[in-house]
Amino acid sequence: MIAAVHVDPRVTLPAAILVALILVWFWFRLGRPEVPPARRRVRRLSLFLMLLSLPAFVRGLSYLDREVPADQSDYLLAWSLGLMLALAVFLTACADVLVSMRIHRREYEKEIERAGAELREAVRRQREEQAREGASSSEEEIS
Repeated sequence: MIAAVHVDPRVTLPAAILVALILVWFWFRLGRPEVPPARRRVRRLSLFLMLLSLPAFVRGLSYLDREVPADQSDYLLAWSLGLMLALAVFLTACADVLVSMRIHRREYEKEIERAGAELREAVRRQREEQAREGASSSEEEIS
């Protein structure tokens, strides 16, 4: 009988390879120039941690039997490492939220400054136009 593992390696290995390929694809996608550098750093750290956790999860799911005394400490180590890395991924996701909020706030402030500048320019043009109209109407009265 095959060891009493949680999931057959014929399932976990292809799934882990597929997930790893998706993570690598996303890594390169983050290299585009429109991705802010702060966001790129946090997300790449998160991707790196995810890639590190894959072997621990595959090993814990498919290669270690928790009932075999020789595997018990390795089983505990694999799952502890996988869960600590999952916690680290969660923490980097929280950091990504903070970075995204900061980026959004800066863009919002720039938009407010731009709108204020447009409004000041429109008011200045309106006042100049009114001053010209006032000057031309006073010239007509004099004539």
